[in-house]
Amino acid sequence: MIRAAIVGFGLSGKTFHYPLLRAAGFEVSAIVVSDPGRHKAPDGVYFASLDAVCENGDIDLVVVCSPNPMHHDHGLRAIRAGKHVVIEKPLASTVEEASALCQAAGRSQGVATVFHSRRWDGDFLTLRRLLREGAVGDWQILESRWGMNKPVAQKRWKDNDDLGGGLLADFMPHMIDQALCLFGLPDRVDADIATQRVGGIGADYVAVTMRYGSKRVSLATDCFSSNPGWRFRLAGTMAEYICMGTDQQEAQLRAGMSPSAPDFGLSSTELISRLAPMSGEPRAINLDRGNYLGFYNQLKVAIAEGQPVPVDISEAANVVAIIDSLRTTGCWTPEPSQTTRLP
Repeated sequence: MIRAAIVGFGLSGKTFHYPLLRAAGFEVSAIVVSDPGRHKAPDGVYFASLDAVCENGDIDLVVVCSPNPMHHDHGLRAIRAGKHVVIEKPLASTVEEASALCQAAGRSQGVATVFHSRRWDGDFLTLRRLLREGAVGDWQILESRWGMNKPVAQKRWKDNDDLGGGLLADFMPHMIDQALCLFGLPDRVDADIATQRVGGIGADYVAVTMRYGSKRVSLATDCFSSNPGWRFRLAGTMAEYICMGTDQQEAQLRAGMSPSAPDFGLSSTELISRLAPMSGEPRAINLDRGNYLGFYNQLKVAIAEGQPVPVDISEAANVVAIIDSLRTTGCWTPEPSQTTRLP
């Protein structure tokens, strides 16, 4: 049995990681929070400090779910203690922090990975499958959109650029990571970033263009969407694929559904998934089942058998490098030594 400790027990730790760890067969032994009086530990789980967790030989895995600016410090301490480590996305706030984590992970006897969970969204798994099958021919355009119904600005850290929040730092990593999974590093990335909501304290509109030769990936997220609308549009020389709606796993976890439940990860019947050939009739495409649990199932095998981790930490560092550059300059280009394209 692999024993785990969760650092941070807000939405991410409590709603995502705790049930996923248990469903995958890990034992959650401890929780690290700044103020235990504000939290209730699940049965059989105790509160501890991060130092105590790092010194505890019975704890094998540390899952870092603390606020974004703390990922570097908490992750580094756990890695240096020889623990297996999962860091919630983003890996870090800056290139320098990400590099330090990668270097420490390379020296550690434990494995380190990053929870880029939306690699396991059902709609993204479907999109990835269609690309591998060549369903649209030679792809030319990918549009990925995530609209949020949040027109009133809030004062949470997740909405504050200065505290590692805002849509660029806190949500765009999901979308950039998905693009890198599909196509590798681009030739160039440009961003249009704005704060639109009255009283906003962080980016709440982000539009990103990734250039792959003449091909384009467009990523966009905002806070003025009354309904999710379309999620993906993939256009190629033979067909166009469109998916509307959003993956259901987050909503299912928020509602208390167990990741082991028979219906977990299944898409809503309201979602639209359609492939339209350039000549011929459109046809419905069944959405693949979402599989957040697959992250921890793969991690368990990586720890036990030395197989690859679910997300290579260097891939997560690439996401940080792009975000960091977009925040400071509005654009990103790869270093000469970096591979820019997947086969």
